[in-house]
This record gives sequence, structure tokens and C-alpha cells, in this order.
Amino acid sequence: MEIIDGQGHINSLGANWDKVDPEVVVERVVVAMDAIGLDALFIDEYTGFDDKMRLLPGVVLPNGALRSTAPFAEAAVRLYPHRFAYLSRVDPRDPDWKSLIAEYRKRPGLLALRVVAVPGSGHRELMEDGGYTDWFGACEANDMPVFCQIPERTPRVLVPYLEKFPKLRIIIDHCGTWQAKPEGSTKAAQLDAVFEMARFPNVGLKWCHAPRDLSAQAYPWPDVVGHLKNAIKVFGAERIMWACDTTISSKVHSWAKGLFYIHDSDQLSQTEKEWILGKSVRALLRWEKPKAAA
Repeated sequence: MEIIDGQGHINSLGANWDKVDPEVVVERVVVAMDAIGLDALFIDEYTGFDDKMRLLPGVVLPNGALRSTAPFAEAAVRLYPHRFAYLSRVDPRDPDWKSLIAEYRKRPGLLALRVVAVPGSGHRELMEDGGYTDWFGACEANDMPVFCQIPERTPRVLVPYLEKFPKLRIIIDHCGTWQAKPEGSTKAAQLDAVFEMARFPNVGLKWCHAPRDLSAQAYPWPDVVGHLKNAIKVFGAERIMWACDTTISSKVHSWAKGLFYIHDSDQLSQTEKEWILGKSVRALLRWEKPKAAA
């Protein structure tokens, strides 16, 4: 069974990661992947937010838009093209956004874009007002999948775009849940609204941070596996991709535990595990599997 982690900010793995050559960090990552049995990993390069909630790394343009850069991901793809691919971000306020989407689609290993519409960034309001319509249209025209994280408003904001762009592959980030509100509610209670979006055949679900956000139990988190089984009923295992996001989730659990609660579960079939842990990310992103050596 091929195992692929569908999200890793692993540019920040290890001590003093921000002071060493990206190639050194890449080698650390490969050692860690080999230790737990990962065949490949999909990179989201991330070094934090600036004071205007712009996702770094990147270059701020004169109009205030941020143009993302990915020196670590590019190094990883260059050194290990059979083990890494990555996503990027394109700000619709960038004057060159349309040409960037077309260009990125042709870059080796760059397989998707991501929208993180967090409060204070301006992106959530832009999405709500239809300001991403042409942007999503360009992604559909260029066959560029899009990951979407829209805290607090995922179904309400995303559904109009799902309806308008039926050929665009859109992956809902982090189980589609958000900060629990009002007081007393839980993120698990929000899954019903997320599951309703499974009616759109072009939408996928990234099963990431589930132990942190959805569990009230100890490892191996049987309640999370129960939620995953419910997700499989509506999306099908072929539209659910596992991700650990280890540099973030390490505050809650190890990279190995983030994998093995699914890998070793007796509540999931072998076929379901094969899809969720590897085949789905290949299919959703059209990430070609390396040909076996002769």
C-alpha cells in the first residue's frame, strides 16, 4: 500500500530550520518519512502570517498583495521528484494573478493552489462577495485543483463556487470544521454541514487534524475513526485524502500516531485504507505515480 501525507509544512521541521539551507531540511524530512513508512508527501510551504494576516513566505507587492514563494518545496521536488509535490497560493489582488495560475500549472511538482480565508486577511470577505469568481474560473480552465480553508463559514461560502464550477476539483481543508461557536457546540457537530457538500461530485475532503479537533478520547481515537466512517459513507473513500500536517499537529500527537490510527484500524477495510492513505491524493490532484524501476 502506498502511503502519502496530503499536507506538510515540513519546511519548518527540525531545529534552526530557518537558518539552514533548504536542502538540509529536505534531507531531515526524508529521514523522518522513511522512519514511519511514508512514500510521498504533499508540501504546503508555510512560515507564518505577517501583521496583515498574509501567509508567508512571499513578496509583498506595491498594492499590498502577497506573491507566494516556495524555495523549500522547489528544492524538495528537485532533489526527490518521485517523493514530493507541492501547492502554492495566488492572491486574486495580484495584478498578474491570471498569468500566474496558467504558469504554475506547468511547473514541475506544483499540482494545486490553496485559499486560506482566515479573519483579518480580507480573503473571506472577498470570497463571500464573489470576488473569487474569475479566479476559480481560471483554475477550472487550467485544470488546477484548489484547497479551501474558510474558518467558520465553509459551507456557506464554498457552495456557490461548487455550483458554478462543476469541473473544478475543490478539496475542503481540515475536515471542513472550524472554531466551535456558540459556546457548548463542538467541531464534530459541524460535520453534518460538511457532509452535505458531498453531493457535489467534484469536491474532496482532506482528513487532517481530526484527532486534535474531533476527538474526546485517547489514541487510537476510536471516535475519530467513527467520524471517518461516516465521511466515507457520503463521500466515498476515493474522495477522502489523509494528511497529518505534522509540524502543527506535533503539539498534540506524533507523526506516527497521526498515520497509524488509520493504518492499523480494524474498523476500516483494506480498500478504504488504500484510498484514504494514498490513492485519493493521487486521483484528486492527478499526481502521477512514479513508474517502477525496471
